[in-house]
Order: sequence, then structure tokens, then C-alpha cells
Amino acid sequence: MELNELKNTWLSLDERLRKQELLKENILKEMLQAKSNKALSRLVNFEFLGIVLTILGIPFLIFMLAHENFYPIQIIFMYFIIGYAVVGIFFQLRKVYILLKIDFSKSVRANIRLMQRFNIQIKWEKIISFSIIPLMALFILSPYFTKNVEMWRWVAIIAVFLIVAVIAYWQYKKIYDKNIGSILKSLEELKELEEDNE
Repeated sequence: MELNELKNTWLSLDERLRKQELLKENILKEMLQAKSNKALSRLVNFEFLGIVLTILGIPFLIFMLAHENFYPIQIIFMYFIIGYAVVGIFFQLRKVYILLKIDFSKSVRANIRLMQRFNIQIKWEKIISFSIIPLMALFILSPYFTKNVEMWRWVAIIAVFLIVAVIAYWQYKKIYDKNIGSILKSLEELKELEEDNE
């Protein structure tokens, strides 16, 4: 009699521990998914903001090209910037497409693969952006190298390009790297939880 009671008590205790462990695991999964979803939403919103600003910037560049007196090299460069912006819209749409394919209710491995694809695209974007910012400065300033320009104008122009470079660096570091890292870390933890259950 006592042996059966002890056995039943042991089984009920074991079942409660399993349920509690499953509950903790489910809570952890929900927390990781919520954290990842929040970071994913930030990335998607930032990409949509980038698309809108780029679309709004193209008519401004065309207006400047039509109404300003630029040097020939600056005109060529303005066409280059407009082309870069148009191509940039397509790359941003591709990034949004990748981000919108991520679904935390589906396979963790597929989500990790999509997030890594997005991360690779961001790394290429960083390389291209940080190569183009100095080129922009060079082409915009090239006509002024031969002229006598006041020192304060040089300081202002250099300050503007430094501010643009700092904003671009901040954007990639704080928005992209931070959120991508957060999502990948959460997905890796979810992957470990799945592997432990198998």
C-alpha cells in the first residue's frame, strides 16, 4: 500500500515537474519570439522609412539638377546620385521582402537563413555606402579646388560630410547591427531549445 502511494506520488511529482519545465520553456520561447519580433519590426519600419525618404529625395535631386548651375562634373555626379537612389530603392525593397518572409511561427533554421541573407546584404551595403560617401565629397568639392574659397566654407563643407558619415555609421551600428544581432541571438537560443526537445 505504501509502495503504491509512494509510486503514485512520485509519478505525479514527476509529471508536475515536466509540466513546469514545459511551461518555462514555452514562456522562454514566447519571450524570445517577442524580442525578435520587436527587433524585426524596427528593421522593417526603418527600411520603409528609407524607401519613402529615397522616393522623396529623387524629385528634389531632379529639381536641383534642372534649376541649379552646376559644373559639368557635378552634373554627371548628380545623374550618378539619382541612378544610385533608384537602384537603392530596389535593394531596399529586396531587404523588406526578405524581412517580411521571416515568420517566427515557422522553422527556426529558415528564419536564421533569411536573417543571415539580410545581414550579408547589409554588410555589402555598408561597404558600398562607405565607399561612395568619400567619392561624393570628392566630386562635389572638385570644382572648388581650383578656386579661392574662404576657409569657413571649407570648414562647413567638411563638417557636413563628417556629419553624414557619422549618421551613416550610427545608422548601421545602432539600428542594423544591434537589431540583427538581437534577432540572430534569439533565433540561436530557439534553435537550441528545439534541439534539446528532440
